[in-house]
Amino acid sequence: MELVSMSTEAMAPQQRGDWWRSSVSKMIHKVDIGKLSGRDFSACISARRDGQISCADFLSGPHEVSCPGDSFSDAGRSGYLVSWQLEGDAHLSHGDARSVLSPGSLAIVDGRKSMRVRFPGPVHRIVASLPARAIEERLPTLLRSHSLLLRPAEPVASMLISYLKELSNQQSAVTSDEMTLMADNVCNLLKIAATRAGIATAESREIRQQAIAHYIRQQATDPELSLQRVAEHLHISPRLVQKILHEMDTNFSTVLMATRLQMAAEKLMQLSDTTVAEVAYRSGFNDIPHFNHLFKRRFGLTPSQYRATSGKVSQQPVDRSFISASSKPSGP
Repeated sequence: MELVSMSTEAMAPQQRGDWWRSSVSKMIHKVDIGKLSGRDFSACISARRDGQISCADFLSGPHEVSCPGDSFSDAGRSGYLVSWQLEGDAHLSHGDARSVLSPGSLAIVDGRKSMRVRFPGPVHRIVASLPARAIEERLPTLLRSHSLLLRPAEPVASMLISYLKELSNQQSAVTSDEMTLMADNVCNLLKIAATRAGIATAESREIRQQAIAHYIRQQATDPELSLQRVAEHLHISPRLVQKILHEMDTNFSTVLMATRLQMAAEKLMQLSDTTVAEVAYRSGFNDIPHFNHLFKRRFGLTPSQYRATSGKVSQQPVDRSFISASSKPSGP
């Protein structure tokens, strides 16, 4: 566990910008610092970090921070930034979204995406970095929007600020296990705050449907892909995955098979020098006769015939049960 409690008070003015960038990058999120308030810039920070969880309470003069988002080499290391504005304003740009955080506002922002925050005057805020999976499990709307602005009401507001202050206070005797539990409680309180504000909870079923279909498409070529693995990736139970798919009038095996067959059909056209067997293996099939049987049942042609007709499916009756239910409307 890393703890920091520092101030620019004793530093030379020319050192303050580099120190501030280093402190914020180390304890919260990798950033670039710009537009400092000249020789008068001052700041202080109290912060705690343990693995993927960190929290910092800071005061500073006017400045600007920018984050490029995750690069390929560090993809997935960043989580969500939960920023509570205590004093002053923060002008946030995140993707196409623009917002101003005033005292009492709370922003939840995907730290894996690029962003820019401008502080036109003195500011006091608490910022926590929390694991993406923990946040998205409670607030699945963030899988689509990547940011959320709230003004939590009492008593949730007092509980949230209490946890954030405790996490950021390096004088508090908090263990790693306690920090994990406190971060979980913060995530639960954020869910309550969003629910009370009427934000996104109605979309959660549709978003989870999309998330399941998206992950299956991403991983369909892996012969070992299973319902259990999909559930673990989405941090929900296998039973809930089955229930969500049932609401889409399908099941895991049907969606997976339809996805693999569609991939195979595309590869047959794109990889003209590749054998049918190799196309089957690259699409997640291990049993070639079984693949041939399923392909003809789905498209009405054998893989070789399909390739020979340049993908123009015959007019023979085709078993439509292999059409992915993810393409159907999800219902009200």
